[in-house]
Amino acid sequence: MIARVTDLAGRITGGHCTWLGPDGFDSARLGKAPIDMPRRAIGDLLGNAVRFGVANDVLAAGEGIETMLSLRSALPTMPMAAALSANHLRRDAAAAVGRN
Repeated sequence: MIARVTDLAGRITGGHCTWLGPDGFDSARLGKAPIDMPRRAIGDLLGNAVRFGVANDVLAAGEGIETMLSLRSALPTMPMAAALSANHLRRDAAAAVGRN
């Protein structure tokens, strides 16, 4: 699974790749490929996100791509952003309310 990381203006700042298992979901690896590092990210990630839809007055933000895609399946028209880590999510949320 390959995703682009973008800034608020939509410029690509990085990329995120998750290698998926050939047999689909399993409870041990949660669907990820049986390799040492099934996820890799490059580029300028902090303060940016993998975005689904265009943000207006409301935006759902979460940690991981899979989490946000699951939520998007239930709320397909809601704009969403995956911050890619809990630390990024915390920092992005603090910046959004003016607390760095």
